[in-house]
Formats: sequence, C-alpha cells, structure tokens
Amino acid sequence: MKRILLGALMIAAVSVNAQDTKKVSSAYLLKRYAEAKTEVDRLMADPKFQSKPEVVYWHSTVYGALYDEETLRPQYPNALEVAYQSFNKYVQIEPSFKTMNESSIPGKAIIDFLYRNNLKHGIASFDTKSWDSAYKYFSRASEIGDLISKFDWRGNKQPIDTTTVLFSGFAAQNAKKNDDAAKFYTRLADFKITNAAGAGDLKDIYEFLVYYYMNKKDQANFDKYIGVANDLYPGDRDKWADYESEYTEKYMSLAEKAAAYDKADAAGTLTVSQYMAYGAMFYNIKEEEREKLDSAQLDMYRKKAEEAFVKAYGKDNNNGLAAYNVGLLNYNDWVALDEEYEGNIRKIGEINKNKPVEKDPKKKAAADAKAKKDIDAVKAANVAVEKKQHGYAEKGIQWLEITYKVLSAKSNLERMEKQVAGKTVDYLANFYGWKRDKSKGNAAEYDKYDALYKKYDALHGKFN
Repeated sequence: MKRILLGALMIAAVSVNAQDTKKVSSAYLLKRYAEAKTEVDRLMADPKFQSKPEVVYWHSTVYGALYDEETLRPQYPNALEVAYQSFNKYVQIEPSFKTMNESSIPGKAIIDFLYRNNLKHGIASFDTKSWDSAYKYFSRASEIGDLISKFDWRGNKQPIDTTTVLFSGFAAQNAKKNDDAAKFYTRLADFKITNAAGAGDLKDIYEFLVYYYMNKKDQANFDKYIGVANDLYPGDRDKWADYESEYTEKYMSLAEKAAAYDKADAAGTLTVSQYMAYGAMFYNIKEEEREKLDSAQLDMYRKKAEEAFVKAYGKDNNNGLAAYNVGLLNYNDWVALDEEYEGNIRKIGEINKNKPVEKDPKKKAAADAKAKKDIDAVKAANVAVEKKQHGYAEKGIQWLEITYKVLSAKSNLERMEKQVAGKTVDYLANFYGWKRDKSKGNAAEYDKYDALYKKYDALHGKFN
C-alpha cells in the first residue's frame, strides 16, 4: 500500500512540473511574454525548480524574448542581464544542452537573443569609446559565438567567431585589460587569421602579442608568436627581428647573447638589423657584467662586435652605419692607445724630472744609468703601442672611407646619417693627420697623408 501511494505522489509531482512548464510555453507561443515571465518567475521562486534544466532554460529564454521585443524592453531594462546569467546557470546544470537540443519550442531562440543583443550593445559601446562596456558585451557575444561554432548550430562549419573574438580583444586592449586582450588575440593567432571584416589586416594583433609576451618574459610564447608573425608577414621580417633583438637585450646574459648569436649566425638567419643589434650588445656591455670580465674576455667580445658589424655590412653594402661602427671601434681603440702613448711621454718627463742630482761622479753615473734604463723601457713600450696604433688606424681608415663613400653618394641623408657623416670626416682627418706626422722624414708619404688630411679637414661641418 505504501509503495502505491509513493508511486502516485511521484507521478503527481511530474505532472505538476509538466503542467507548469506548459503554461510558460503556451504564453510564449502566443507572444504574451509578460505573462510567460509571471509563470516562469513563479517556478523559479520555488527552490525545487531552481535546478531543473527545463525551468532554468525557459527562464533564460523568456527574459531574452522580453528584451528582444522592442515594445517590452523599456519595461524590463535588466532582462538581457537576467537572460545571460540564467543561461549560464543552464549551461552549468546541463552542459549537454539536452533540453535545448530536444526542444522544438522555443528551440535555440535564446542563442540568437543573447548573441544579437550583446553584439549590438558591444558595437554601440565601441562607437562611443566606452571600452569597458564594449568589452563586456563583445566578450559575452563571443561566449555564445563559441558555442555556435563548437556545436555548429548554424551549420556553417565555422571554427571561430572571428568578429566577436577580434572586437573583444580590441575593446579589452583599449580598456587597458592587456591580459584579456592577449587571451582573445591568441585565439585568432592560433588559427593564423590575418584579415577580418570591419577590421582589415590584423598584423597589429601579432605585434601586440609579441610585445605582450616580451614584457611577460614568457620566452616560449614570445618565440611561438614571433614564428607565427614571420610566417604570416614575411615582408616585415626586419620588424620581427627587432623584437627578437629587444628580447635578447632585455633578458639574456652576455654569455647567452653570445650563444644565441653564434647559433643564429651559423644558421644564416640573422638580418642586418640583428647583426647591428648584436654588435651593439657585445660592444656596449652592461657595467655589472663588464666588471666580471677579464681583459681577454673583453677583447673577445670587442672582436665579436666588430665581426657582427662587418657581417651587417656584408648583407647590405649600402648600410653606411654598419661600416661606420667598424671604423668607430678601431678609432676608439686607436684613441685609447694614443692616450697611453702620451701617458708614456709624460712618464719620461717625470723620470727626468725626478732623477736625483748627484755630485759624486759614481752616484751620478748610477742615477743616469737607472734613468736611462727606465726611459728605454718606456720608449720600448711606446714602440709597441705605436705599432698597434698603425694597425687600428689602417683598419679604421678602411671602414671610414667606405662609410664616407656610401653616405656621400646619397642625395638625402637622414638625421643620424648626417651626424655619422660629420663624425666620419673628422675621424678620417684625425687619422690622416696622425699618419702624416708619423711620416716625417719620408716626403712622399708625408705629402700623401697631408693631402688626405686637408681633404677631410675641409669637410668639417659640411653635414651639419
């Protein structure tokens, strides 16, 4: 007897549930949405119905219809928000979408309600530059678009709803929500999408991703999207290369930079700008790293810098800046040696000045002998210094002459090129003046270098 009573109660409960849902659907079919709202609100007020997929689904649909109906929308301004939140609840309690898929009435109307109205609000907010609001609505439309794509509810086999994903990213970026912007842009990049209706070419999103992951110090994703950008926009190889150089400069140790350079150089993948950047890194070593290096290591990096600049010029023999950098390295070394040479001359003067005055012939002879020995050692050092200077002067002249030839052939020099050209002629004048002075006693050599000195000295200030 108890079993029969229990069964009867269970049947009664089911029938009441079905009857109440029927009232909602009947009002909905007759487009009496306010009446349908009253019925579905009554169901949702009862705790026993609040987790029933069909009730929650109807709740979302009815509110979506209220908002979608222009004559009712002013009376229920929050209906879209209620519909969205209720639909999310439905998705959580029935991720299979069984009720929605099997229901002929109202079918998938809520999908169109939510997609269309969130997209409309997203566009309106975007047009008024209300970025937070635009992001809210576009991202919600994107969520619905993801479901449409995932389950192919529109039968177009679309892998991603490009429009809502893209404009969610745009709105997030403009709202300074860079983490959210990256989330949406990476989805587009992973599909290698390069163009979108209403937006055109999407190269900027790849540039955003590269810079975003650089700032995050996320090398795996940085390398990934640099690779994608290079594949999709090979004509902008120099731009992507500059980003690679910037990442290397910011985050790699000097040893890591050298290893990366050697690997890429051997593979032949370095661009002119990358060779230039590596040359600068190896020459302008950060002070905290420089302090840890001995003279041999410093010389090794100096040579590596020169090699990088030489290779940059080798890839583009119209690159006067690359040639200039080679000349400049040698000029700086020559100047350093010249200072050492002059310092030694001063040492000789100090030795003579500080030589003790001895009246005793033996002591005087001993003092003179010691002074001569010290002076001869300094003179020998200067012979070696001068020999090195000639080597740097020859190479410096070679590359600065190349620089002058390249830059003087250009009709319109950029501001930096003008500065470099001005320094080039001044450095050449200094080199040739020094070579001339070292040639005294050899008339032919003296006249040759004097003529070259006068040539470049006359160009001083021409490029200002």
